Amino acid sequence: MDSDRFFCRYSELPLGFDRHFHNAHQLLYIVSGEVRVQVGSSVYGGQPGDLFVISRLEEHGTALEKGAYRRYTLQLSREWLDHALEDARLKSLFLRRPSGFCHRLPDESRELEGLFHMMAEEDRVPRPFSGISQSALFCRLMVLCYRQDPGRFPLPAATPAGPVLEAQRYIDAHFTEELTMDELARHAFLSPSYLSHAFREWTGYSPKQYILLSRIALARELLTTTDYDVADIAGRCGFGDVSNFIRYFKKETGSTPGRYRRSTG
Repeated sequence: MDSDRFFCRYSELPLGFDRHFHNAHQLLYIVSGEVRVQVGSSVYGGQPGDLFVISRLEEHGTALEKGAYRRYTLQLSREWLDHALEDARLKSLFLRRPSGFCHRLPDESRELEGLFHMMAEEDRVPRPFSGISQSALFCRLMVLCYRQDPGRFPLPAATPAGPVLEAQRYIDAHFTEELTMDELARHAFLSPSYLSHAFREWTGYSPKQYILLSRIALARELLTTTDYDVADIAGRCGFGDVSNFIRYFKKETGSTPGRYRRSTG
């Protein structure tokens, strides 16, 4: 997927349970069939009209339970999301993972299905201004999600969203570099201790965890899409040495980089 856009697809293909990962945010909208969806350690039952919101840092998988499985899948890069959706509350659905977060949003009115259909058609048959149309449809989709259930979009009462979002953007742009809390705090105009607390409240991760998971996400992408050797990938992702990279990668994924590459190749 190009780093500056998204894609939306409709599919009726059958599937078996397959845990996988994309270095991109994802929306899964179920049109028909009953499925089991796992996102990280959370497991859900999915049925027609259910929308699942998966962040770019979350491994996930889907298994068919009953019926013909028809669905829309939308993937969007962090860069595309940042430019297309300015409102912090709407964007929080992808960026925040507080304790107890629920990835499933029931669409009882089935209003969202038509928007997914139009976005998929713009991808299938590109026309003049398709990019603008996709962006507008996506924003409309997020507004409808909010209107159906505003409680799914809470902003922490004690956390200033703007500075924390800015720190999150800064990490997204520089996570392959050496980053310190002092540097992040200066960029967000907050004290290091307050930023650490506010960042965890906003994202569900400490800044250190978020940096590490961003590096692992890029490593997974490079292992599956390039032939760079493991040492090269370690350097490109910001790890100081190969042994640290292998240790952290195995801790987060349960597999060594080499085994991960072979299993996804």
